[in-house]
Amino acid sequence: EEWILTRGQVAILFASGARAVLEAPCVFTVSDDETLLLKSGQCSVHAPPGAEGFRVDTPTSRVVDLGTRFVVGVNITGETSLHVVDGAAA
Repeated sequence: EEWILTRGQVAILFASGARAVLEAPCVFTVSDDETLLLKSGQCSVHAPPGAEGFRVDTPTSRVVDLGTRFVVGVNITGETSLHVVDGAAA
């Protein structure tokens, strides 16, 4: 199911313990227990030990957590940006 966030923020806690905070405006889908599809907008992710492998898929890339905090942004053309705050992501 596709979600459109027009105001505010929403936090999603995944089964692995990964936590994604999405900020409006954004369009996203929770693909499965370990994958967030971010079609547009921005999200920050904290994946603590045990949540390695959590993914954020975008229209142009796939970000795989390797035990970290990171921020993913997708602009209106689908271009993706990644900023690793702590740890590593591929």
